[in-house]
Amino acid sequence: MKSNLDTIQDITTIKGKIILDVRGVKYTTSVNTLTRKKDTFFTALFSGRWELERDSNDNSIFIGRDGDLFKYILSYLRTDKIHNTVMTDETLRRRLIIEADYFCLHNLNKEDDQSTLPISNENNFHWNQTTCLATQW
Repeated sequence: MKSNLDTIQDITTIKGKIILDVRGVKYTTSVNTLTRKKDTFFTALFSGRWELERDSNDNSIFIGRDGDLFKYILSYLRTDKIHNTVMTDETLRRRLIIEADYFCLHNLNKEDDQSTLPISNENNFHWNQTTCLATQW
């Protein structure tokens, strides 16, 4: 038996190619790529629970986050891997952890996964899926 959240996630109002405007940087991808991981910002965004505002010029959806960092988020959603640059740049890694938290990409923040961003103990960062979904939506 499916939960209400599972049922909502199966319903997407948009299918196929989509353009995201992430604070001025445009990304073309698919809804399937964005919703591969469950219980995220994107599964909620495309669940049909909210009306999506589109740019009248290019039909893009605006997301007010760091447009430069979003390439790493999108790459992770496509490949389940983190770019090596992130792992060797502490400042970039910390900034990406904040973005991953915003987008509710809990697998990106698990310390015991090979494809995740290692988090130092000083951050005391622990994923809380309920908090993420509740604060975002």
